[in-house]
Amino acid sequence: MPLGGVRRYYRVQALSVASELIEQHAGTDAMIDLPEDEADIFSQECQNLAAKLNKMAETLKAGK
Repeated sequence: MPLGGVRRYYRVQALSVASELIEQHAGTDAMIDLPEDEADIFSQECQNLAAKLNKMAETLKAGK
């Protein structure tokens, strides 16, 4: 079922907010007790997930 305009807008907003929160979280207290190599992996995974969410948002914006 296709998304209506209002639902599409808020889905894009939700994806964008989630992406921003994940990017911000990558450098927070969640990493304090992690060894440096694991902190790097965690940060990379956060960035990868944020990029995927941004791509989903852009796809929705484009109406695909």
